[in-house]
Amino acid sequence: MMVGLLLANLIATASFAAATSPDGEYSVVAIRRASDVAAGPDDPSLAGAVIGSRVAFGAELLWLHGKTCTNWSVTESTDPVATVGDPIISDTQVTAARLNAALPDHRVNRHLRLVCGQETMGVLLQVDQRVLVVPSPSGASYLILERRVGRAAAMTIEEALTSAKLYDGPITGHMGPAARRGAALFAGRLGAEFDFLGAPITENMAEALGVHDLLPREPVAEDNGGHQLIKTIFNGPVAAHFLGDPDPLFAATYGVRALEFSFEGDPQRFPFRPRGTLYYSDWYFDALYSPGSDYVLLLQDRFGPYHLVRTGNLKPYLLGEAGADFIVGRPGSPDLPAAVHAEAHWLSPEAVQFTATCCGTTELHRHYLAIPAMTGSPQSAALAALRPGLPTGPDASPNPANDGWPATLRRLAKLNATARQMPGQWTEGNIALGADPQQYQPSEPELIAASYGDMLIAMLSGMDPAARADALRSTEHGGPLRYTRFDTREVKVMGSGLYHYASAPQFITVELGTGR
Repeated sequence: MMVGLLLANLIATASFAAATSPDGEYSVVAIRRASDVAAGPDDPSLAGAVIGSRVAFGAELLWLHGKTCTNWSVTESTDPVATVGDPIISDTQVTAARLNAALPDHRVNRHLRLVCGQETMGVLLQVDQRVLVVPSPSGASYLILERRVGRAAAMTIEEALTSAKLYDGPITGHMGPAARRGAALFAGRLGAEFDFLGAPITENMAEALGVHDLLPREPVAEDNGGHQLIKTIFNGPVAAHFLGDPDPLFAATYGVRALEFSFEGDPQRFPFRPRGTLYYSDWYFDALYSPGSDYVLLLQDRFGPYHLVRTGNLKPYLLGEAGADFIVGRPGSPDLPAAVHAEAHWLSPEAVQFTATCCGTTELHRHYLAIPAMTGSPQSAALAALRPGLPTGPDASPNPANDGWPATLRRLAKLNATARQMPGQWTEGNIALGADPQQYQPSEPELIAASYGDMLIAMLSGMDPAARADALRSTEHGGPLRYTRFDTREVKVMGSGLYHYASAPQFITVELGTGR
């Protein structure tokens, strides 16, 4: 008996060692709510993971949410990490035998644990050598990841789906949304229990389509060739050419795969090479140029930052001969998880706004290239109404005339640090009294820092430009001015009185050296 158990363990260990661990690059192709979990429509534990999010297994592990690890390994999980029989992932479990009993089954369905050093980094179900299923930390959702197909194989898949009358789009070799929809319909023929919007190309599906032998066995690099021109946006002598694979069922930006610029009098096109990875939902047309066309706004990675490049500096920038004029993004540190940057747009020729989303919350960031024009101290009275006991007087008001600009800016930095240590909170708002359904309640340190920052900006914007330049040169501040502010509103409820409410925090960055 003991010898049999020992032999079984040796065989199991040898089998695991012989099996191939995930390698190469994968991306999220579907996110679905687990069937056996009772939960609302949102899953905050996804923490910004979206369709298109990338995972890479190589010398360094790039995991979801931007996590990386150089000392990583894969171990078999002693407990199942995903429910193989859940119908919501049934398209990952189809077999080609439904069409031809002689065709093999390529599923391995190994439950694996990713380890960084001694700590678990994540868990996953390895369906086969192409498809992974990753449960969200809460267990409420499944992320389905697929290894890149490769352009030649993708073109053959599109042709096979066309022959099956499940796809009538162009043969592009990039598996756009319509081709994914055709793959999902084909998965239904193979036994998938739901009619999905999109399905991964498992090895079994590829076998049934007759393209299994065409699948690449090595990691596939991104191929930006062979794209169609989707849109050209002109900005004086500069033109931006968006290239990709448009699909009439989706927004044009979702088809973008590459961006090139051309310049009047020069026949060459210059590609934009982001520092990180951009996905189908990261491209935009309207925010590319600032009002007045002085700047180009270029997102570098799903997790930021944005590069702001003067139009006259664009060609050297694209050639790698010059850097960005401004780098705009959510200020962070290695201790903070990465945040998805999105929804960028220009508020004015010198102000850009974007959101940073992570861990179930969304921050609103505004970046000013010049000191915004403000008069008076617009927030002081309103913020005091929010919190009647808000301190006033010298300690709560900037006084650079007596303290000097260096001390004044250090005072703001100290207030900001205290506000970060003692943040406000979101509460369920009383809608009958004019509150938002989810109402933010700022802390007293946040309100003091907001009032101080607004008054400081009002002082700077009201100064003579030459005097302001002298003041800022004396600060040796060495960077932009940052603070958090709130919009406020008052609601008069008949029979109940006057109520004051704050907006969500707005994270303000002002480039001190460029004020006019």
